Amino acid sequence: MNRTNKNHRVTITALVLIICLLQSVFPVYAAETAAADKLRLQQTEGTVGVTNQNGKELPIVQEMRLFDGNQIKTEEKSYAWIGLDDDRVVKMDELSKAEISKKGKKQEVLLTEGELFFNVEKPLDKEESLTIRTATTFTGIRGTAGFCKVIDAYTTEIYLLDGHVEIRTESNLKTGEVRREELWAGEKAVCSILNPNTEQQVLSVAVRPFTEDEVDGFVAVEIAGNAKLQEKITSESRLDVPRIVAGAKDKLLEDQKQKEAQLIQNGPAAAGHGTGEVIPVFKDETTAEKHPGGGKGDSGSSGGSAGSSGNTGGSGGTEPEAPERTDVTVDVSDPGVKTSDIFELLEKQDVTLTGFKTLIIEENESMEVPAGGKLTLGSEIIFEIPKNTTLEVSGQLESEGRIEGSGGTINNTGKISCASGIACTAGGKFVNEGEIKTDLIEVYSGSTFEMQKGKIEGRITCYSGGILNLKGGHHSGRFQRRRDNIIRNRCNV
Repeated sequence: MNRTNKNHRVTITALVLIICLLQSVFPVYAAETAAADKLRLQQTEGTVGVTNQNGKELPIVQEMRLFDGNQIKTEEKSYAWIGLDDDRVVKMDELSKAEISKKGKKQEVLLTEGELFFNVEKPLDKEESLTIRTATTFTGIRGTAGFCKVIDAYTTEIYLLDGHVEIRTESNLKTGEVRREELWAGEKAVCSILNPNTEQQVLSVAVRPFTEDEVDGFVAVEIAGNAKLQEKITSESRLDVPRIVAGAKDKLLEDQKQKEAQLIQNGPAAAGHGTGEVIPVFKDETTAEKHPGGGKGDSGSSGGSAGSSGNTGGSGGTEPEAPERTDVTVDVSDPGVKTSDIFELLEKQDVTLTGFKTLIIEENESMEVPAGGKLTLGSEIIFEIPKNTTLEVSGQLESEGRIEGSGGTINNTGKISCASGIACTAGGKFVNEGEIKTDLIEVYSGSTFEMQKGKIEGRITCYSGGILNLKGGHHSGRFQRRRDNIIRNRCNV
């Protein structure tokens, strides 16, 4: 066992040295590659919410990194921009909801309510993919621009502004017959499930040109601000771009007022929202790999029809088994090891960290120990969560050293075991809804520790100016108060 761990450490160290050497020789290429497979919340306007895969609301920070299972929701007159970089962006309209799905460099935005605009000016690499998915369609985006709308649980509309995609549909679920429809710049596809929830359920696709008046305001303002996109739309379609641009702001205000009126009269569904359901269309998984032979247009984009793997509504068959997680050991004493690299490994592997180091989450980053995953830290490692960063623990975090929330946010819905104590300092916040076992939790001035539910085993010390708010759950251990601290204790002690 010791020999195996030693070999793992040697292998990891060797790989890190190779990566460092390549970065020193090709620094620009290395930086671009490192950033290209990370979806981020680039910008927000109005009221935008982000939750993790367990539904826990996350604090939004600048250039916030998005992980598998994150959900983004926009309220009235509110918008969110998601992207790999400035040249590959997805914009969510007001009153919309989407979920992020990631598997390595294969990334997906699942639109369950509302509308979104996509613009990929810089084509993705061969090993990368960015897919826009709804209840009835999926479209692989490699170098195109357009927008899509979820009309309801059974109908999606896709509008293409430039480029070319091929939409593939399994036109008859019983026979498995595959139908292909091409979509070119200036055309829209209306994809509808006919005879839903019956043996005769089929997916219908109707393609026709669309007019300038059908370009929604939140899309028109993006076109107005992008001269390069205007040129591409003009050269590849019959759309009157000056007309779209000239009326962009008025169209946006008109759309906002119309949705506001519909919300007041009939509720979210009437304002362009879907039902929140994803109706399964195909019996198989809804990725391009499950539908080999998908077409590529001149722009290199591909598309197909899709459904959920069975989250809500319909019958989606059995869930595929998750791949078995493997173990890896990383020596963090190596200067080439980054915190973000460790959390990348955690997506598929359980990680054990050895060596001596203060491990710090990088500024404006949100890191997660995923459900089913495990991160183990050695006794010489201090784990620091500084200001404007977030640590989400949905799986297991075991530390023989110390965990310090130095101004950042820690949300625990999993299990944390920390031998040398947990500290909330510099205005940090710790919210516990899972299990914690530690020798000592310290809450310093300006910092907050909350427990909504869950369990704590260990001493708690709250210093002057600290806030300890135990709203529920169970605590076994000793309280120690220091002067004018604030303690609201409603849990079972």
